Amino acid sequence: MEGFKREINNYLYFLLVNPGGGIINDVYTFLNNTENKKCIGNADYKKREQAYTALKLLYSFMELFYITDLKEIDDTEINRLEAFLKGGEKIGHSITFISKTNRSHSTIDKYYSAYRKYFDYLNIEPN
Repeated sequence: MEGFKREINNYLYFLLVNPGGGIINDVYTFLNNTENKKCIGNADYKKREQAYTALKLLYSFMELFYITDLKEIDDTEINRLEAFLKGGEKIGHSITFISKTNRSHSTIDKYYSAYRKYFDYLNIEPN
């Protein structure tokens, strides 16, 4: 996933682009809409940037594991997502995942908080 930040009229917009080059509209609206109460467009920069990073990682994870719909994420996928977010080295049966980043539990908790808010915006039950 590719992400961009653009400032227009003193407001910083966050954009997430899929591998095909299209903007992920749900992410764009969630991060930038200032009128919808379920969106975080009015939140401070740090909170919006953290949600942007979290969503970029979520959609990257989905792309890597061929998940096409957020509703497909089950308990097994949540465990994989957590390992993906933590980073470090993970050795599987047919693949070894080596990430240069190691994230703390508090950072991952903040990402999960962003996911819960995003799922609420999308009207997806966060179970």
